Amino acid sequence: ILIICWLTPFVSAETVLIDPPEIKSPEVGQTFTLKIQVEGAKGLFGFEFDLKYTPEFLKFVGATEGDFLQKAGQTFAVSPIVFGEKPKDGGTGTIRMGVRRLGGSGVDGNGVLAQVEFEVQKAVSKPLVLEFKNVSLFDAQANKKAPEKIVGAKITPSQNLTSWDVNKDGGGNVLDLVIVASQFG
Repeated sequence: ILIICWLTPFVSAETVLIDPPEIKSPEVGQTFTLKIQVEGAKGLFGFEFDLKYTPEFLKFVGATEGDFLQKAGQTFAVSPIVFGEKPKDGGTGTIRMGVRRLGGSGVDGNGVLAQVEFEVQKAVSKPLVLEFKNVSLFDAQANKKAPEKIVGAKITPSQNLTSWDVNKDGGGNVLDLVIVASQFG
């Protein structure tokens, strides 16, 4: 029992997370990049993940492999696959991405697995959550495991929207007046 208690603090849990964990929404039309990071990796040979987002507010621009697995040599990255990019209002989009090493051993430590870039399509009036689904980590023998901890991110409004901002675009203007006037016939 003493040996188990002594070794417990040295066991590291693999965590996959989005950096930064909270973003103040940029202006409509601007882009921002999220880093998909791993912490506490042990013998990591490959990974894959699905990242859920709201295409009504965000447009997927692109994704690139991070440098973490490249530390130990060549890798093979599958081009990101995007699902649900144009769903009806309130729908969900999904980005699926995966990277594997090409031989050698796995990588230990912390680092960037991938970078994902989005363009803001519409101002957010309440926090949006970016969350992972189906996150898998692989060792050199292709054994699949889930990380012990997975942490998403949220995008919060960059400004306080006023009650006269009817269309929630971040400003009270003639477009809001047109919407209100149309309700009065």
